[in-house]
Amino acid sequence: MSLEQDITLDDYIFLNERGKAIGIIAPSTLYCLMNNTTYINGPDSIIKLNQQSIPALTEGLITSGSLIEGTPSEINEVVRLLKNPDTSRNTSFFMCIAKNCGQILKDSQSLQDSKILIVGCGGIGSSVALLLAGCGVKSFTLVDSDTIEKSNLNRQLFWRKKDIGKYKVLALKAAIEERFDSTKIETINRKLSFDDLLQLSTIVKYTTIVVTADDPATLAARCGELSKKTSTPVVSGGYLHTHCSANFFSGDTTQSEFDLHEDAEHWQRLPTSVMPSFGPMNFSIASLLAYGVISFIATESFQRKKTLLTQWNASHLPTNFNVFDTFT
Repeated sequence: MSLEQDITLDDYIFLNERGKAIGIIAPSTLYCLMNNTTYINGPDSIIKLNQQSIPALTEGLITSGSLIEGTPSEINEVVRLLKNPDTSRNTSFFMCIAKNCGQILKDSQSLQDSKILIVGCGGIGSSVALLLAGCGVKSFTLVDSDTIEKSNLNRQLFWRKKDIGKYKVLALKAAIEERFDSTKIETINRKLSFDDLLQLSTIVKYTTIVVTADDPATLAARCGELSKKTSTPVVSGGYLHTHCSANFFSGDTTQSEFDLHEDAEHWQRLPTSVMPSFGPMNFSIASLLAYGVISFIATESFQRKKTLLTQWNASHLPTNFNVFDTFT
């Protein structure tokens, strides 16, 4: 019995030879029928079925990572997520890495229940916020004191010409709410110092903190300290000239911290400073930071929390990343 004969494109649930639902086939699964032989291309591997039977098909789906097993109630709930246009694509992604339906449901709920603090809502922070909202995060606190300028439009693609002059936090709030339902967004329209962030984090228990603000200049360098003192995962990112960084602090109270240079606070910008904010550079940093936030939250599917410092030079194609993982 072939895969094509037993499974239709809109039938996610897989039944064993006794007709019992035992799991869901990952929707990204590919298959091929050649010379009466079935091949399955799953998230883990490509499998050739030596027999055309339900037991052989079951084993092939499991081996290829294509069968996500679960209880009847878990299966029904994951199918509901797959049929919901708001959650279908994310659910399909988690089915490529999760081991069972229970993990998918827990991670989906964790994302929905999370509360994210984003400090800096410019080219990097605004993209992080939209990416996280698209992955199911519902609650944000957005921090930025800047207004939108015409020069922002080259890489902050969520603003429009009519948004020029508006506060970034308010325009970003509107952009998120326009795209995603049931979001809860608070805005803080002023700069926050390191001590301000510590105090805010004691009032509100954030799931993860995102720091992309470049003022004060030393804030990003103190994110390890912020993570350690608040026992909260913190991701931070930015650039200087063409040198980019994306850093991930796990919230482990034993982790190491950056050592600030003794003259760090004395560096100043030129009076007519124009920072090189190149669109692809901003989006590459934002994508890594958003990925880091999700991995800290969706712990059922992703590996354990880990502190990593990542650096690369945007003047080249990003094929050479320097990753430092000795800070845990």
